[in-house]
Amino acid sequence: MVQAARLLVVPGAMTHKFGISQPVRRSEDERLITGTGSFTDDVNVSGQAHAIFLRSSHGHGLIRAIDAGEALNAAGVIAVITGEDLRAAGVGYIPYLPLGGFTMDPPADTPRPALAQDRVRHVGEPIVMVVAETVAQAIDACEKVLVEIEPLPAVTDIERAVAEGASAVWPDAPNNVALIWRHGDHAAVESAFTQPLL
Repeated sequence: MVQAARLLVVPGAMTHKFGISQPVRRSEDERLITGTGSFTDDVNVSGQAHAIFLRSSHGHGLIRAIDAGEALNAAGVIAVITGEDLRAAGVGYIPYLPLGGFTMDPPADTPRPALAQDRVRHVGEPIVMVVAETVAQAIDACEKVLVEIEPLPAVTDIERAVAEGASAVWPDAPNNVALIWRHGDHAAVESAFTQPLL
């Protein structure tokens, strides 16, 4: 599902280091592509465990059941964690952090748990995390997790997502607009939208 956000910007009003359509010079590429950098997968410590995530193959759907029993009993498995486990442990949601210097309409309530709870909202959303002694054991156990998802209508482009009657990703955002950012002279931008093109 696609959520739309409308960014209204007055030309020349950007005072930040970066923004939409502005190039961002990268400084880390040379060391990473020449083999002199370090990735998290390069770090190995004694006794470490490995995690593999089972992700949604549906763009939108209700999670009806998760059966992790066989995975829990697989060789080398330390833990199998679901969104319900996180909720029961009191783990909160990933917070939304607005950009500085922008005004924003109050955002819709779009709670984002680290692992899907109740429903999935995009392909690839993490549903279950399997922790095991080795990567191979974690992969093998993850393949034993059974997830039942009831598919819901999914929209894959912005125009259809904000159309009247489109399937809503979040109940608090029935038109699939979670928030609106504003920067610069909002009235001038709105006026420019009404001017005829030359």
